[in-house]
Amino acid sequence: MPNDLLRVGEVGVRNIPDLYSYSRQGERFDIDITERRPFMSQQPRTWRQFLAEIIANSKEKQRISKELDVGPRTLERWVLGSTPRSSRLMRQLVDTLPQHREQLTELIRRDSQFSNFSPVPVLIDETPRELAASFYARILETNANIAANLRFQGISTLILQQSLQLLDPDRVGLQISVVQCTPPASDQKVRSLRERVRMTTRSREEAPEERLLYLGAGSLAGHVVAKCQFAIIQDVENQEQSFLPMCQPEPGQQGSIAAYPVQRSGRVAGCFHAACPQTNFFSRARQELLKSYAYLLVLAFDEEEFYATRDIALGVMPEPAVQSSSISNFRERVAVTITEALRGGQALSLLEAEQIVQQQIETELLNLAVRT
Repeated sequence: MPNDLLRVGEVGVRNIPDLYSYSRQGERFDIDITERRPFMSQQPRTWRQFLAEIIANSKEKQRISKELDVGPRTLERWVLGSTPRSSRLMRQLVDTLPQHREQLTELIRRDSQFSNFSPVPVLIDETPRELAASFYARILETNANIAANLRFQGISTLILQQSLQLLDPDRVGLQISVVQCTPPASDQKVRSLRERVRMTTRSREEAPEERLLYLGAGSLAGHVVAKCQFAIIQDVENQEQSFLPMCQPEPGQQGSIAAYPVQRSGRVAGCFHAACPQTNFFSRARQELLKSYAYLLVLAFDEEEFYATRDIALGVMPEPAVQSSSISNFRERVAVTITEALRGGQALSLLEAEQIVQQQIETELLNLAVRT
């Protein structure tokens, strides 16, 4: 074998400047990268040959790389014999080349590893119905050892990270969040909920995103918290089939949504909320996992953060875009609240100042919703 031929599996590439030459089982497939145009000794007989022809064009390589959310080097490794980590990536590859859909699908099926490939997802639910004992042990250990002021962050992060891995291994875009009752002023009822943290498989971020989105009556989370019962809508656009009161989804939200109350002894602190762009996503197994995660989230909240359902009277909240003007300067308002309290001879903790500002924003949004 010549020294300038490198082989990966059955595929070889000649290390010649400005010319890639791929060979497989005696076939030859050349790409002239100087002229940025492919030329082939014969029609491609494998999807790897086909892909090599396409990505010879640098603009196409960058476009496909961006749409698949993989690096350009990854596309090159696929050409050389590396296998994509999931059928989802192969389906996305076909979707990026709609004009070659039939030809590329046929070539992919010739590969023994993808002989049953379908460009349309085949939903086979392999989700476990129960959490592993090791995960329960990890949550309990965190609850026992973490500082009180970090308990919510620590436990919710573990649950959000693990739930996305189990519920959405193919990364179809599941979004998980923890929603909490907004602490009411003394002797008043709970008037709103707040989405505190969120994670999604659409993002590469491994830590939850802190949120300050207010929810109220009319949202699925509001219904679940007020009734202290779980609820699932398998198709947001056909809610009448869910036998639930019509819920107002976030703008642009499609697919299915579910929420489970975080409850203790008949009192509720909030809910564990999930949304997926696919309809009918929440199978029986996924529902069981969501319920288990909601049970574990009880450990993230303090006793005084749970409220009797009779003390929950949610108002209507404006849409997220309308809320932005009130919540965008949240941190600045907290700092001002602490400063003004010090000037008056009162020392406020960060948590106390945050609660004051949260109640102020809640009042503003409730009034705004009434006016609009």
